[in-house]
Amino acid sequence: MFTALSLLRRQTSRFAQSDGKAFWLCVLPLLALTGILLYTHTLWLQDGSYWCGQSTYGDLTMHLHLINSIPRQESFPPHYPLLAGQQVLGYPFLCETVSSIFVVLGAELKFACLLPQTLASFVLLGGGWLLAKELLGTNAKANLAYWLFFMGSGFGFVYFLGGDKKNFTRIFTSFYETPTNYVQENIRWVNPIVDMMVPQRATLFGWALLFSALTLLARFALKEETSLWKALFVVSIPMPLVHTHSALSLVMISAVLFLRAALTKKNLCALRPWFCWAICTGMVWLPQLFGVIFR
Repeated sequence: MFTALSLLRRQTSRFAQSDGKAFWLCVLPLLALTGILLYTHTLWLQDGSYWCGQSTYGDLTMHLHLINSIPRQESFPPHYPLLAGQQVLGYPFLCETVSSIFVVLGAELKFACLLPQTLASFVLLGGGWLLAKELLGTNAKANLAYWLFFMGSGFGFVYFLGGDKKNFTRIFTSFYETPTNYVQENIRWVNPIVDMMVPQRATLFGWALLFSALTLLARFALKEETSLWKALFVVSIPMPLVHTHSALSLVMISAVLFLRAALTKKNLCALRPWFCWAICTGMVWLPQLFGVIFR
């Protein structure tokens, strides 16, 4: 992931001092928020018991079981610790193996879980700003798009501003009455950080790769910097086993941009970088997809 971000920073030309200030002013506050949420929502020790947040309540058990059991299994693909004899097929588990490495090195489970997530959050948030800047051109537009995406969650929260005080405070105190999926009032209010990045490790690691890949893809396809196909290949290598949905998103967006290039280019030689990237990526993706994901 750091390779992805370093490639972005190196390939993003004319990264002026003003760009650097805008980058850090956007990334650091949200990184701090994400870090606090990760720390308080994962194995929070209080009164002799471990606690978690509402958003991590369902996912955390599976993630921690996999992280803790993979080093002891010595098998690939690993087995579900909750289902004896059942291999982890159809689920992108590389996000768990990263933390398992730290368990092998002797780290506590919470540290092994949170360290890779914190680093992935930085890569994701940084890649998100670079993608916005690449597509929109100016810092002001990039900053606005960045904050709207990561902090904007729709207007479902408005329902909780009416009525008495308890109608608002129950968002923070009641069990599963957050406006994320409040079906009684037909409300869908999803925040990318709270509902996706913090509880869903595969999404966090997948988006970290996807945002970086999309930034490179924008320069590759829209600005015709064809030499970037190698960097795109490096970033996309592990994507199916990190987050299959991110891999699918990259394929769909790339397909549209490839059709655009095919319709505008005058000869097939100009499409050679596209074919090189597709062939190389297919060679490393097919074993992941048909050996693990689609089994």
